[in-house]
Amino acid sequence: PSWYPTAANRSKGIFFWEQTRLTAALFDVRMLVGSEQIIGKKTLYKYFLPFKGEIDPFYKEHNAEPLIAYFEYALPGFINEAAQLTFRLDAYLKKTQGLIAEGWKPDLIHAHCAVYGGIIAQYISGKLNIPYIITEHQHFIFDYFSDHTFRLSKAALEGAAKVLSVSRFQSRMILMNGVACDPVVIGNFVDEAIFRFSYAPQRHENLFPVTGRIK
Repeated sequence: PSWYPTAANRSKGIFFWEQTRLTAALFDVRMLVGSEQIIGKKTLYKYFLPFKGEIDPFYKEHNAEPLIAYFEYALPGFINEAAQLTFRLDAYLKKTQGLIAEGWKPDLIHAHCAVYGGIIAQYISGKLNIPYIITEHQHFIFDYFSDHTFRLSKAALEGAAKVLSVSRFQSRMILMNGVACDPVVIGNFVDEAIFRFSYAPQRHENLFPVTGRIK
């Protein structure tokens, strides 16, 4: 996934974790969750990609079953966007290679969102010869990103074996941005049990009080 729940924000991307648990009933699934540790020049020499060792309590809590391949990696905060992306790509590749060395190799990579999940998936796919698909969740407007990210995201979508989207609007946005693909709408599933709905009736006649006579 391009984002994932943390101790500070437990609802961020929680549906990725839920979908992993659902698909694990039929498939041998591992979700790669990388956590960036921003460092400066003075501390750069202390870090070796991709493992740092400390694990956020949230991941300890949800790692009772071996579905989440969590890892941390150092990301220098003083380098440019393209160089930082290289660190991300190498970290995820090394983690994947580590899983393969342990005897687990995926038949398919499923990336959630082209930025940065899809870019990483395409990179790993090219290095290890594993096909990948992308499910797009973001409001896909490339103007929000740099030209460098735009080119890589577009290439990732166009190189995917299949592009999925969570709404018709999402599919239209992908195509309107000139991406040469044929997205399939699959929707987005949400566990409604975690929400509480309340209804407070309002007196609509008081919302716009009339202060003067209309002639």
